[in-house]
Amino acid sequence: MTVHLAAVVLTKNEERHIADCLDSLNWADELVVFDDFSTDRTVEIAEARGARVVLHRLETFAAQRDAALEGVQAHWILFVDADERATPALAEEVRRVIALGSDEGKAGWWIPRHNY
Repeated sequence: MTVHLAAVVLTKNEERHIADCLDSLNWADELVVFDDFSTDRTVEIAEARGARVVLHRLETFAAQRDAALEGVQAHWILFVDADERATPALAEEVRRVIALGSDEGKAGWWIPRHNY
């Protein structure tokens, strides 16, 4: 199966947030948690939500993202912070754009966000 969209969450001790985050991303073809050897229940919760967990020591945030990009095989990768939630409207729009094939010539999109 070709993975069109993988949702990736970089984590370190995010047991408080990871379940709700992954639940908001369950529309993605693959859920990946790229974890910096959490000492709480982050990994256990992520696996219970169906995420593939990759343990990788964080050197810098940029290096962690690059490692995730190398470790995930998908046409599109959506990075989401553990304390962020994807809305149903975002899920619908992303799926619509991917289905239309309008990604030709596009390298990525910025998603507007609301901070609380």
